Amino acid sequence: MHIQGFELKRILFFFYFFSTAILPNEYTNYPFDWTNHFGVISENGRVIWNDDWMYGLLFFDGTFTNYPKRYGLDLDENFSLFKNRNIPNQQYELDTSFVNTRIQYSQGDYYLDMLSVNTEYVDKNRLISMNGFKKTYTGPYSDYSLGILNPIQQSYFVEYNSNHLQAAIGHFVTSSGIPDSSANGSLNDRIFNASILTKGLIRNWEWKLYGSQFNQKYSVDHSSWYNPSNQYLNRSIIQANIINQIKESIIIGFGLSYNFRGLSNIDSFTSNKWGSIYSNISLKHFKIRGGLSSINNKYNPFFNLLFHLGNKNKGLSIKTNKEIKPINELIKINDLNSESETTNSIVMNAWYSFSNLTIKSNLYSQNVFQNDNNKIKIQGFDLNLIINIFDNWILSGNMRHLSNPNNFTDGVGNILEFKLLANENLFKNNMTILIDLGLTGWINRKSNISFNPYYCRPILVNDSNFILNDQWSLNSTISIQVSSLKVSWKLNNVLSVLQSSIDSINDEQTMIINNYLLHQNNRNMGRLMQIHIDWYFLD
Repeated sequence: MHIQGFELKRILFFFYFFSTAILPNEYTNYPFDWTNHFGVISENGRVIWNDDWMYGLLFFDGTFTNYPKRYGLDLDENFSLFKNRNIPNQQYELDTSFVNTRIQYSQGDYYLDMLSVNTEYVDKNRLISMNGFKKTYTGPYSDYSLGILNPIQQSYFVEYNSNHLQAAIGHFVTSSGIPDSSANGSLNDRIFNASILTKGLIRNWEWKLYGSQFNQKYSVDHSSWYNPSNQYLNRSIIQANIINQIKESIIIGFGLSYNFRGLSNIDSFTSNKWGSIYSNISLKHFKIRGGLSSINNKYNPFFNLLFHLGNKNKGLSIKTNKEIKPINELIKINDLNSESETTNSIVMNAWYSFSNLTIKSNLYSQNVFQNDNNKIKIQGFDLNLIINIFDNWILSGNMRHLSNPNNFTDGVGNILEFKLLANENLFKNNMTILIDLGLTGWINRKSNISFNPYYCRPILVNDSNFILNDQWSLNSTISIQVSSLKVSWKLNNVLSVLQSSIDSINDEQTMIINNYLLHQNNRNMGRLMQIHIDWYFLD
């Protein structure tokens, strides 16, 4: 990605100004509370757990860390899965100096107090990013309180970028109460991670070397946690590749990776080593990658094939993969002894824009194998419509359908999302009023499928009294923006507020329940009202 300094400066500002634009999200969020402290995200119908992910250059092991939204507002917007063994590609060519700072602050119900500060400093060929985040929140039933009002989340991150060297370091602290059957338990999670990337040229070959170290202390006190002792996770990763652009539309490359993961507690220690070698070629409309993956000296082939044809207004892409990764070191699904998990998948995307309408579709099918006798199939599709009603009024709708919800998914057969976005200028365009009204429906949910957010794995529920009916959630945001300052009034679960004054709305319609462990004993996701200040400083 080559971005001139002035262009980058404009992109950063306009990304902030139009941050509420309606776009189909790459990941589906299924929250367990309105602050996104707990929840699951899914990609193409499959819940993301035991999946590594990235924030900028920084690497996160997915054994216990499977909900990036918890770790801060900036991570919420900018995380990505660490897929296809790709070395992070962040390359800037800057010809100016500037400083961008964004401050976000929220106060709301249940002692919500949230602050996020992000600063980017650019000086010629250097870019330094710093981010700090803290959140205090007790939950509507004091679920997250440990007796005193302390931050339940703190996150700190620094990244340095230059033409030949990039480095990042992060520290993430979670100290949270968690609801249990009798009394609240606790979750204590400390992450310290660091990553470095170097690159250069040898004749026509560009080389990259990437390394990362992830250290985590994870401790849970909860009746569902089979081993209450501290868990110590150590993960090391090294990657290298070289690429050569033979012609304008032909690029070839070779790469390798090595991983080590150790997990220990007071009683035991387990470790795993794996790596891969691969080659890839990019043609005009095709990208092909293939190689061998080794997990504890067992070798298996893998491949990725991507076909892409089209432009911004219309196009088609087809991606097929065979991916192999180690299964969770701590927990093996169905107590299987398989050391690896293989996923065969095919995904097809199509998009078309004309006049005031944009249509996007996504079809996917996956087969997940943990051994020859255990196969889980995921099939479904997404459909997204964006309609420009008039001027600055936009209506969008999105539907996700799973044909066979299972314990590798969030258990929701259909997710329906509708959003109305509008903005009007006042006082000779010196002030803008923005309206963001969203309705989400979770339809055809399976009550026996859930997720343990502390144990960090899918679970099957055998409680016949736990029933997940269809559920609708209405959320709204009204904002006033003057220059680069935006003040918003946000309300999650509007029906919960209206229930006391509208007889036709009953309690069951406003009692949102998404998770078995968090929402037992009549605990539900009520309303969350907050005032949010978003201030962007440019130079």
